[in-house]
Amino acid sequence: MRQNSQGTGCGKVMLWGGGCGCLLVGGLFGGFLLLAVIGHLTSTPEERAARAAKRQAEREEEQRVEKANREAEQKAEQEKREQRAAEEKAPQEKREEEKNSRPEADAKLQANRLAAIQKMINAGLLTKVESGEAWVSPAFMRLDFDDKRMAISIAAAWSFRLPQGGRLADDEILLLVDSKSGKYIGNYSNQGLVLD
Repeated sequence: MRQNSQGTGCGKVMLWGGGCGCLLVGGLFGGFLLLAVIGHLTSTPEERAARAAKRQAEREEEQRVEKANREAEQKAEQEKREQRAAEEKAPQEKREEEKNSRPEADAKLQANRLAAIQKMINAGLLTKVESGEAWVSPAFMRLDFDDKRMAISIAAAWSFRLPQGGRLADDEILLLVDSKSGKYIGNYSNQGLVLD
């Protein structure tokens, strides 16, 4: 088959098969373009103004909808941030409330605990207990685990002023410090005794 193209006023005419048939390519687009130009030229200024006003109103409506969607997305994102902040704050407030609502140990109970701690210091197991730290000696490290746990639980109860049978809050942790090196060697919390 042979292909030829010839130029015409609106587009090109493509001929296949040596002139046996023809197909108008580009002429269809050219025809629509011509109708649009003719329609524009033959319409009155009022019709053109009405079409322009309609297009402007459609653009304004699209912009209004886009703005409303952006505002809705921003509001939803802000609500999510506030929800996350409230969820993060709630456990902390609950812990503080539990600690504040927990009755403190009475003076007699604290005096008994302090006496037990003093006995451990005199026996050479602890060197001091203060500000959330228990300083332990090499003799303490030679105790079996249950004895270590018992000694440190008394120090923690005294340090955090727990009532009889009270439990440490999640953020109450007694740190264990090696009295020789000054390094942290473990901790005691509501999860129990942990040694490094």
